[in-house]
Amino acid sequence: MSRLSDLLKPERVTLLLEEETARLLAVREEHVVRWGSAPIPRGAIADGRVRDIEAVAGAVQRLWDVHQPPREGVIVGVPGVAVTTRMLSVAGAGVPGDEEVRAAAAQNLDLDEVYLAWQLVGPPSQRVVYVLAMPRSVLDAYLAVLDLAAVAPAAIDLKQLALIRAVGHRHTIVVDLERAVLSVVVVDEALPRLVRVWPLHAPLLARPDDKVTRAAEALGLAIADYNREPSGSYLHPAVPIHLTGALSDQVLLREVVQVALGHPAVLAPAPFETPPDLPVTHYLANMGLALKQL
Repeated sequence: MSRLSDLLKPERVTLLLEEETARLLAVREEHVVRWGSAPIPRGAIADGRVRDIEAVAGAVQRLWDVHQPPREGVIVGVPGVAVTTRMLSVAGAGVPGDEEVRAAAAQNLDLDEVYLAWQLVGPPSQRVVYVLAMPRSVLDAYLAVLDLAAVAPAAIDLKQLALIRAVGHRHTIVVDLERAVLSVVVVDEALPRLVRVWPLHAPLLARPDDKVTRAAEALGLAIADYNREPSGSYLHPAVPIHLTGALSDQVLLREVVQVALGHPAVLAPAPFETPPDLPVTHYLANMGLALKQL
């Protein structure tokens, strides 16, 4: 009966859209129960923006045709390339409300042009919020993809935030090395304090080893930038580096990172029970989406 009961429980379905690939993963009761990917035509998503709605929707539709997951309540992840983030102090007392945060954000952002999300950082008495803004044109294009593919989202999240959630460390560096894009996220108190993204399309970066070398160089630059910030923040050498993405299992990457930068580097583990043939680092962002509180 317990097995039947587990099968009757709803799946938490996630969809990650990236430059080269759409990835589907579903979780039920802390177990990954289905997963798969479909290629996205080159150029259909570029620089974090949808350039060809029909092409991306076609890849999503192929995933649903093959794997047959529920179409309602899907948690969707998108690239965080075109996103603006701010740490804001909100005047007043007590827990800030949405209107107060929007008024503070309006001093730096055109709220008619962006979708805004925020969360409180630290004690409510300090009234410090982390604000994230995405251009309406960018998010609207992803919503058009989902509508055309007949997928109803419960929430839309950024890949970088999903990775932070999946890794589960309040202080770390997340290096996400895909074939087309590299991103480095410095995480402090479970928030992305610094995000850097580099395209990897150049002819000189055709081989995986070339991309690994570029990743190590870019990571060094990101750490140096963070350590130079006027806030006085400094990354201790003991802060771990969690590696994710399709190329993160390259042994050279771990060796170069640890030797050149002095930080311990590990492949990010799965936060769920997974089948032995699931390539965890390819689907870690999907798992972070599945952990999102709705």
